[in-house]
Amino acid sequence: MQQFRDDRYLAGIWYENLPNGILWHVPREIIPQARSDTVNGPTWSWISVNSLINFASPIHLQTYEEVSLKAEIIEIDTTLAGIDPYGQASSGKVILSGMLMPATVHYTEDSESISKGQYPRPSKNNLIAIGFETLDFFPDYALPAPGIHCIENSEMVFCLHTRGNYSFECLVLRCVDEGTQIYQRIGMCTIASSERPRSSRAPEVKVVTII
Repeated sequence: MQQFRDDRYLAGIWYENLPNGILWHVPREIIPQARSDTVNGPTWSWISVNSLINFASPIHLQTYEEVSLKAEIIEIDTTLAGIDPYGQASSGKVILSGMLMPATVHYTEDSESISKGQYPRPSKNNLIAIGFETLDFFPDYALPAPGIHCIENSEMVFCLHTRGNYSFECLVLRCVDEGTQIYQRIGMCTIASSERPRSSRAPEVKVVTII
C-alpha cells in the first residue's frame, strides 16, 4: 500500500492524517473494556483499545472553521513489534503543543453494574473542568476498573485542545510523569461554544508527550 503513497504508517494511522487521526472515540453505546496492564500500542492510537471506534466528529453541524486543527505536532515515532511496517506497534510517542486545561473525572453510581463486573463509566456530562463548566466525555476504556490504569473518582486529568474554534474537541489525558510532561490518552471530550470554560486563569499552552 505504501508504495502508492508517500507517507508514513504509524500505529494504524497515516502521518498525513494527523492530528485528525488521533481524534477517534469509543461511541457512547459501546461499553468500554478494561485496559490491560500491557497496553497494545501507544494510547493515542485506536489500536490500544479493544472496542469499536469512530473517527467521525461527535460535534454536530460543524462549520469549516470549527474543524480547524489547533494542536501542533512536534514529533511522532513508533516502535514496531516485528519487521512488518504495517504490523503491530509495541510502543510510540507523539509530542504535541497545544492549550492544556485541567479537569476532574466524576462517576455516576451504578451498584447493579458494579455487582455484575461492569464498572461505572463516565457518562455524558461527567467530566468536570476545574472551576469550569460540565463537559461531555468519551472514555477509551473502563476507567474505574482496578489496575494500574484505574482513574479514581475526582482524579485530576487534562484536556488538550486539538481541533475546533467555536466547539473544542480535546484529547483527555492523565499525567504519568509531571517532570517530563508525559501523558497517556484516556478519552476524548467536546466543549460546545455554550460550555466554553470560564476561569480567572487562562489555560496554558504546553508541550506534552503522549505515549
